[in-house]
Amino acid sequence: MNYNSDNGRRILQWAVLAVISFLLIRTWIDDQFLVDFEAYCPFGGMQALSSFWVSGSLACTMTSTQIFMGLALIAGVVLMSKLFCSHVCPLGTITEWLGKLGRKLKASLTLKGWPDRLLRSLKYLLLFLVFYFSVSSSELFCKTFDPYYALTSGFGHDVVLKYALPAIGLMIIGSVFIRQFWCKYLCPLGAATNIFGNAIWMLPVIVLFLLLNLLGWGVSWIWLLAGIVITGAILEISRMRFDILPPIKITRVTNSCNDCKRCDRVCPMDIPVSKSETIHHIDCHLCNRCISACHERNSLQLNHKTPRWTPVALTLLLAVVGLAFASKVELPTIQELWASEDQLQRAEIYSQSGLKNVKCYGSSMAFASQMRQVEGVLGVKTYVGSNTVEVYYDSQKVDTHELRQAMFQPMQLFFTAPADPKEPIIVTSMKIERFFDTFDGYYLSQLMQQQSGIYGLETVYGEPVLVKIYHDPELSSEVLVRLASKKQVSYTSGGQQYTQKIDFQVKDDPEREAQISRNVLIQRLFRATHQILRPEQDINNIPYRVYEIEMPQAGQSQSQRAISFLISHLSQYQGVISFKTMFTDRPVARIGFNSERVTSEQLLQWLRSESLTVQFRDGSVRQIPNSLEFPHAGQIIENPSLAKAEVSS
Repeated sequence: MNYNSDNGRRILQWAVLAVISFLLIRTWIDDQFLVDFEAYCPFGGMQALSSFWVSGSLACTMTSTQIFMGLALIAGVVLMSKLFCSHVCPLGTITEWLGKLGRKLKASLTLKGWPDRLLRSLKYLLLFLVFYFSVSSSELFCKTFDPYYALTSGFGHDVVLKYALPAIGLMIIGSVFIRQFWCKYLCPLGAATNIFGNAIWMLPVIVLFLLLNLLGWGVSWIWLLAGIVITGAILEISRMRFDILPPIKITRVTNSCNDCKRCDRVCPMDIPVSKSETIHHIDCHLCNRCISACHERNSLQLNHKTPRWTPVALTLLLAVVGLAFASKVELPTIQELWASEDQLQRAEIYSQSGLKNVKCYGSSMAFASQMRQVEGVLGVKTYVGSNTVEVYYDSQKVDTHELRQAMFQPMQLFFTAPADPKEPIIVTSMKIERFFDTFDGYYLSQLMQQQSGIYGLETVYGEPVLVKIYHDPELSSEVLVRLASKKQVSYTSGGQQYTQKIDFQVKDDPEREAQISRNVLIQRLFRATHQILRPEQDINNIPYRVYEIEMPQAGQSQSQRAISFLISHLSQYQGVISFKTMFTDRPVARIGFNSERVTSEQLLQWLRSESLTVQFRDGSVRQIPNSLEFPHAGQIIENPSLAKAEVSS
């Protein structure tokens, strides 16, 4: 009995969709289960590899797993054609099914001639834009419009609706009415796989680029990208075929073929299989439907002798090999080395794991900037997958103890203040081991806030770390130790519940320090914010008012980023002039505004917006969920002198 290669492919397609569906359902029913649906995307891996080659760094959305899956895809193209497209890609599977629907409705057509060839250039234009913006920004630009990512992520914050919605519409509608519309004309990965299939033709472009740079011309990577993309587009539009690569192709035995053309009818790409002895067509992705549909035994084969199960087997093998390498090899997210080659050769390397605050490209660059200020540090590498850093240093100028101290980021966290301003506050110090970074400080703060009577904490570098807890005199040291020794903490963030395992160990007995007053507590821990949004506005010539509203998260260091988002959001409204947080008898926000242009009702509505419109430094504008709470409506401060003092202080 002959193996039906199309059935094997279908099983693999269904398996991929089943895994994706399981992950989607799991994320819906379990708020704590987080999954990156781009984590295994080979196209993202190609972009990540390009970014790493150009800048020596990976963004937080780029991983070693993606890179090795990308290399596995390239190997598949070179060895056997576009296996990922026909066997794995969920978009390829869905568009193939949509094409079948269109044919059943007798609504599907196949573009021929110049319209077909002209439209094929679009995916190369998209390929250039994706790689240009991904490498330039160290972010996966494809996530802004990719239909797969948009749908699986629930239109996450990386998705740009004005890009994603048209892409989804074109993919669905186009694939129903035009055979394999997305794959042929719009898929940038399809363009990339065609380029690798014509890799031999790319060699002159690459050699010219390397030669010009060896001669000192300093040719940018952009010209290499443009050269490869343009060459690929010209080859596809003019020739529509692969040559030497891939070595394995579908072959037809003319002597046994009865010319029934069944192979032509079942081909999802509408390739005229019956008219060739060897299928060199650039659209052939070795789905093997023609082989399975052929009624004449062995009239259609892979190279006349290759087993039919080879494409499925090789697809699985490459995926397993790619994942195996990814589990063993981690590329650095950043590699910032600012010393000379001679200094680096003599440098020692200090490695530190468990730094959960080194979790993306941005935080890695912040860490590098922090370490650059330390005399004797020559460079850093970060690995966000394992939360590990490597520090290159001159042991004559700095030792490992000083390095650890420089890595440490002290924290001052304000929770609340006692209602009675005369109530004394106790400061208890405890030494905690296995305490590495600001995330550990955050988890400890979540534990402490579960106990009433604790007003805040701060951390001081030490080995072990010294933690000072500000609390009610009635709370015993034993209660504090018991809290700090818990093995997990549950907390709410962004409306979702999370549970985090922790392993703090309290060393020695806690020590109680002298009592302090509420005013001293606020001076030490409350982080006030004050920003003028309209510095050009003369408040003496307008009806300037101040709106005061209770803001429980004001003054908390973990809320500072959210507050900066809120300030950016408020700045889009012309009548808002200033924003300030302070502690009166409770944490409050005070917003200065022009009462002729803004009402207090509008301010409350803007403060309570579900999402905030935030403009970032690179000029991009995003919608960010609003995590700040304003439980009660505010009030207008009527005192004119106090109102004006708000903007001048």
